[in-house]
Amino acid sequence: MTPGALIAALAGGLIAAGIACVAAFAARPAPAPAAPPSRWRTMVARWRITPRAAVAAAGAGLAVLLITGWPVAGIAAVPAVIAVPRILSRRPARARIARLEALESWTRRLADVLAASRGLEDALTHSAANAPAPIAGPVTALAADLRSRTGTEEALRAFADAIDDPVGDLIATALMLAADRRGPGVHAVLTELAADVAKDVGGRREVEAERASYRTALAWIVAFLLSYTAYLVLRRSYSAPFGTPAGQAVLATVAGCYAGALYCLHRLSLTAGPQRFLRRSPAAAAPAPAPEPGTPVRQP
Repeated sequence: MTPGALIAALAGGLIAAGIACVAAFAARPAPAPAAPPSRWRTMVARWRITPRAAVAAAGAGLAVLLITGWPVAGIAAVPAVIAVPRILSRRPARARIARLEALESWTRRLADVLAASRGLEDALTHSAANAPAPIAGPVTALAADLRSRTGTEEALRAFADAIDDPVGDLIATALMLAADRRGPGVHAVLTELAADVAKDVGGRREVEAERASYRTALAWIVAFLLSYTAYLVLRRSYSAPFGTPAGQAVLATVAGCYAGALYCLHRLSLTAGPQRFLRRSPAAAAPAPAPEPGTPVRQP
């Protein structure tokens, strides 16, 4: 056998082995993805991107690239379009305050209804008729769970997950204890909880007013960056060095510094609060798998 034929045979064998390895890897069942850390899960949930936001960011990046001809500017525009409106928005803090106010009002009404000697489950079911708008969805779901004969504790845990706030966990825990004890002191406990929630709302409003100064500084910085960017686009003679590879590297460094500074200011504008303590276990949240046909069922 000539050396050329030997090399060809060896190459054919390697190609066949590679195809076999790829086929074996494709036929292997995919492993279950590992659960991400809680911090990463929280960040992904906070910065989830809607299709509309993704399209707007991609369009902005393409427009900046076509206008300036700078790849770094086009890439930097994509996360900026997604992050800057959320950083400057006060809607999440206002929505949380409105949800707490709704919880306080709903708890007071529930305490008054329970004082009239109405059962807890009955009071919770009828509270969906006049629930405040910020918590109307969770209260309606709670009433539906109780009507479908779901356990009171499980329904209240689902309600706390829907509220997704430590105050909601506290109220749900008090209601679960009231469902177990059935004592006459439920009215007093819920009234005290409502008073505490009202104080919490007042404190959050004060903190939000203090944090507003950081958001104002963020708005001024963003306005300056937009004005400077417009100046660079209009004055091509001044911004010509940014079109070179070295200029692109400098532009990437400057964009990274501004992004880090904006993120630090955004962290200062956030209000850190207590973490939730009442969560449903995955086994309770997920339905039990059905037994396979032919599997004997053990009786308790």
